[in-house]
Amino acid sequence: MSPSFDTAPSGRQLLVSWANGQEGWLRLLVGKVLATRRALSADTLDELYERYLSEKGLSHKLIETVGELSLEETSIDDLGTLVLTKLSEVSGVNAIAGGQEIEFNPGLTVLFGENGAGKTGYARVLKRVAAVRGAEPILPDVNDVKGVTATPRARLDYSIEQVAQTLDWANEAGVHPFTHLSIFDSPAVMFHVDGDQTYLYTPSDLALFKHCADGITEICQRANADVTTKTPKANPFLAQFQRGTRVYRAIETLGAATDISELNALVVVSDTERKSIPARRDRIIALQPQATGAQISVARGRLRLYERLVELAQAVNRFSSQTYNATVTSAASAERDYQALQVRVLGDTEIDGETRESWYNFVEAGSRYGQYRHGSDYPQPGERCIYCHQSLNERAVALIAEYRSLLSDNMRTTIEQAHETADSLSGPLTNSDLHGLGEAIEAQQEIEGPDDAALLAAERLLTLTEPVVAQLVERKVVEWEPLLISSSPLLTASIQRVNAARSLIEDLTAKQEERARRLAEETAELIDIESRLLLASQLELILDYVRDAKWALKLNQLVKKVQSIQKSLTEKAKQAGEQLLHTDFETRFEAERQALRAPAVKLEFPGKHGEARRRKVVTTHKPSAVLSEGEQKVIALADFLAEAGLRTTPAPVIFDDPVNSLDYRRIHEVANRISLLAKERQVIVFTHNIWFATELLGRFERETDRCTYYSVTDESKKGVVVRGTHPRWDSVSKLKKKVDMMVRRASESSGDERDAFIEQAYRRMRSWCEVVVEQELLQGVAQRYQANVMLTKLPQIRGDRLEAATRIIQPVYAKACRVMEGHSQPLETLSVRPSLSELEKDWADVIAAVAAYKA
Repeated sequence: MSPSFDTAPSGRQLLVSWANGQEGWLRLLVGKVLATRRALSADTLDELYERYLSEKGLSHKLIETVGELSLEETSIDDLGTLVLTKLSEVSGVNAIAGGQEIEFNPGLTVLFGENGAGKTGYARVLKRVAAVRGAEPILPDVNDVKGVTATPRARLDYSIEQVAQTLDWANEAGVHPFTHLSIFDSPAVMFHVDGDQTYLYTPSDLALFKHCADGITEICQRANADVTTKTPKANPFLAQFQRGTRVYRAIETLGAATDISELNALVVVSDTERKSIPARRDRIIALQPQATGAQISVARGRLRLYERLVELAQAVNRFSSQTYNATVTSAASAERDYQALQVRVLGDTEIDGETRESWYNFVEAGSRYGQYRHGSDYPQPGERCIYCHQSLNERAVALIAEYRSLLSDNMRTTIEQAHETADSLSGPLTNSDLHGLGEAIEAQQEIEGPDDAALLAAERLLTLTEPVVAQLVERKVVEWEPLLISSSPLLTASIQRVNAARSLIEDLTAKQEERARRLAEETAELIDIESRLLLASQLELILDYVRDAKWALKLNQLVKKVQSIQKSLTEKAKQAGEQLLHTDFETRFEAERQALRAPAVKLEFPGKHGEARRRKVVTTHKPSAVLSEGEQKVIALADFLAEAGLRTTPAPVIFDDPVNSLDYRRIHEVANRISLLAKERQVIVFTHNIWFATELLGRFERETDRCTYYSVTDESKKGVVVRGTHPRWDSVSKLKKKVDMMVRRASESSGDERDAFIEQAYRRMRSWCEVVVEQELLQGVAQRYQANVMLTKLPQIRGDRLEAATRIIQPVYAKACRVMEGHSQPLETLSVRPSLSELEKDWADVIAAVAAYKA
């Protein structure tokens, strides 16, 4: 029997109760979900988002008030019964042959084929259009160069509440109403065993919570996108305004915190201010510092000139000509005495400077050496010369004494000191730039006129001073009285003009500072007015910028509060899950688990974000860490069947190789459960397990109209669909072709290669003998993988010809078993291999025996 379950109570009232405690946009959102029982469309979400903004004061669009929701408890399903009727016109799907059609039975449809025959391609089409978890992408025939870019296509005929409809599919995923299909395949095992499964199925009331939660998330995503768009990234206005102004300070901090009233106040410019702009610009030009600066520059030049003339006149007045002349005279006398000494010592011979220095060094060295050998009083008359050792007479001693006097520094020191004194006295004059001073006087005469008395006096003094300074440089005696007479009036005039220049510079500097102050004030006032006028011209754009920043900040703060709304919805969904789904699913899962003899596991329901989830554990471990592959498979099947049973809308259930890794007993139980399911819903099974296929078909022997069988083969092309009544793993004709091919290849080969083909031919021949006996001699009364013995076919066996056929076929079968690898045989025949002629004879004999039996 199929497990029976109580219908879970509706959870819509819980959702309505929650919504009536929320804001208007949420009530409207829940109302639309209840009305459509589907995920909200993009247009609906846009409408809800606009309402959300309006309710929060972020949109000026007028909206109507949303009243409280009311709900009539009904169980009307929006979809109705969905039945697949035909799959055809398949192209661009793997290497599936064109022109194939599969007409689905409203009850059970079984598609059987070997691995690689092409049945998976048809399954992938259904998984893709249903957008099931783990659906693989569909590839075209990769060996067909021309078709590698072809779009997968197919035609799907179906009906909803017996109303025929058609879908021309072009590789779309998740096409309504095919999203109601329940599909189980090998990849789904891990989803159902280790994954946290989420209930997403319409019209389950719990799915309404998920649709609402998704809608709220979409509203938040729209809000976050607008926050990102409207939040200012950079200030585009700041560069237009001058730093330091009131406007600049306001624009510099432009953002959500900006006081718009302050901006509005700044743009108010009076008519008086507007009219003052031209006059202010004229005053700014007039107050530029160039004119005053030029006057100050001239005054400073005049000051520098007369300060130099004062210095010159004072230097002339301070110069002590008597002291200077006496010093120069003394120095000249000392020089004459020194030269006379040199003449006495060295003679009148002219000696250049380098030789004279060498001579002095020689005399000095001899003096030091004599004092070292004979003391400081050396030489005395009668002593010997330290060089030639001759006796020194008085004349020689006197000569050496004169040599020593030449070395004395006293005379040279006196001369040097006199020169230093003379240079010190004349320094203020000899170091003066008289030439430059003359040029400065000429330049000033161009300004003050050539007849200026002070400048003429300066010229006269300069004329007198230049030759005297030349004498001072040569340390000659000078006549100073004329300079003194000329310097006195110049000093007086120059001091007066220095004082006048300094006073003028002070006045001009003060005037310049005042102008600079007034210029700064006028400029600042003009810039302030112009900045405010510019602000006024840009105000709308700036206000939009500020409003966007304020809008984005407010929206960002509001969106964060939606998290608490989602949390409350999650709590309500948990309550609904416990009430409506968890208990019901647990009951269904346990019944399915027991029916399939699956290991016991613990179910957990960790809901979040308005979802209801389930997780399976063995003690505290994932099932995949504890259970065998087969045990995981049946737990996944139990979970899948319980999940499919939650659908209130009858929709097809599809199994793609559901019994991999299962033992034969569990295959029997799975076949039994699927056959019972096929009495309630449309079931489609893809399998390569012949035992499983025959188990399923055996349960519909008395209801053949409720079951359709297809063989999927790759004899000519992949995915060739042939309608039949029972799977044929091996057929007589199919195996005969394989034996004929091996015989032909053996005849075309030689040596070890021929022996290998012969062995392959006998192996195929052995299988052919088994199938011939099963299907031809015994007429299919007892077949492999068939649960029942077909006694109705017993009279078709030709007993009179059976013995003759057996005498020929049985020895060939025995020889084939001996030739095959893996079969035991006597040692003496181990190395004996059949020849090609034996093979051809044995094959001809068994073919003839079967033909004779059937004749």
